Amino acid sequence: IYYGGYTGPFVTANIFLVICLVVMTSSWSENYGQTAKEAAMEQNKERGFMGAVNLVLAQPLIFLCGIVCSLFESSMFIFVFNWTPVLMKPGEPDPPFGHIFAGFMIMCMLGSRLFSLAIHYIPNERIGMYTLCLAALCHASILVVNSEAVHLTAFFVFEMCVGLYFPMMGTMKGQIVP
Repeated sequence: IYYGGYTGPFVTANIFLVICLVVMTSSWSENYGQTAKEAAMEQNKERGFMGAVNLVLAQPLIFLCGIVCSLFESSMFIFVFNWTPVLMKPGEPDPPFGHIFAGFMIMCMLGSRLFSLAIHYIPNERIGMYTLCLAALCHASILVVNSEAVHLTAFFVFEMCVGLYFPMMGTMKGQIVP
């Protein structure tokens, strides 16, 4: 067992992991669901994959919601893998990745907070449209402008869009998906 140095917090986290495992296995019971509800659903609808296909064909908004989720979240994962190489320049010292990541998390929280304020004044669909357009502009600016300051600013704004996206899409799915 190695201890100390940079791995100290992770080793300490393992202690709490084991404590939580013991508490969970000794105090949580299994959730078997409600069989009466499942029986009622089985009588009213087809089950399984074909039931989902029929539902998507009957309500095209579900399909469109899935397309938006797939496209935005794939761009988000592409961003996760590519932001560090974009900010690294050959022959220069590495940027402070920890501080930049902390800034990303702050911007994500800011986006979530902006959603909770904006939802009282702007319809959810319009918030989604503005968020997706702004996120697309952030990605496009990386291709068009060759400046580290612009890249970093675009990344921060994109993270704010991520913070706006999750509550917006959760609300949207609650309205669209039965």
